[in-house]
Amino acid sequence: MRAFGLVLLTALLLVSLCACGDAQYSAVAPGEIRIHFIDVGQADSTLIRTSDAVILVDSGGTDPVRAEALMRYLRRLRIDTVDCLILTHPHTDHIGGAALLLQNFTVRECRMIGAVTEEAAFGELLSALSAEGCLVREAYCGQTESFGELTLSVLSPDAMSTESLNDKSLVLRVSFHENTLLLPGDISATKEEELLEIYGAEGLQAGILKAAHHGSHLSSGEAFLDAVSPQYTVLSCAEGNEYGYPTSELLERFWQRGIRVLRTDLDGTVVFSGDGEGYQLLTHN
Repeated sequence: MRAFGLVLLTALLLVSLCACGDAQYSAVAPGEIRIHFIDVGQADSTLIRTSDAVILVDSGGTDPVRAEALMRYLRRLRIDTVDCLILTHPHTDHIGGAALLLQNFTVRECRMIGAVTEEAAFGELLSALSAEGCLVREAYCGQTESFGELTLSVLSPDAMSTESLNDKSLVLRVSFHENTLLLPGDISATKEEELLEIYGAEGLQAGILKAAHHGSHLSSGEAFLDAVSPQYTVLSCAEGNEYGYPTSELLERFWQRGIRVLRTDLDGTVVFSGDGEGYQLLTHN
């Protein structure tokens, strides 16, 4: 009898461990936000889900293996419709998977900055948007939109911005009651200082910060980090990338402030769940 009880206990433990390991794939409950920092190599893609909406911020690069992995990941989450695709700026490592996404999923609308490039991925994106009849809207600072309990606020850029494409990145602050998230695209420390002057710490504070520009030491400045004061920061980068991101100099800034660092090159896809008050780290390697 004792042996049977031990076997049963072991089986229940295994089931529990499997359930925890697959927590990111379960349905999103009302009153919950789920944030997925998807491992797309030296590129960016962040999925935000609530019971009301599916929002994808950036779509990774053009590497076919990574692009297909992104599609498989979304399917595993049982997603067939993206309510809003937000492309922070038209560099290939942020828009490269968008055409494939549009061809394989229903995308209700797309938000982009008013900038063009000659990169091939941008042309493919425009062709796919036209072919699929996707609604496209220009995004710029001052815009705020709610998806149920979720609010998206665009902090930058100004519609008339003449800055570099990186500093023209859409900077998004996501609010779900007390859960906050800051997505700064590829902005530099210079742009961070400008945002700090405009919004102050109160307008930038976030529980989770996605480190700008894949962990470049030219971003995530000290004053900016002090203002945002995140509990977690996530760096989206590839193992052994040619840029050497993240640098030890940058990581030291996070560690000095007690900010927990998670990296897609080391941790794979990182998933958080929020209940409107605090975050729980659901999974990382």
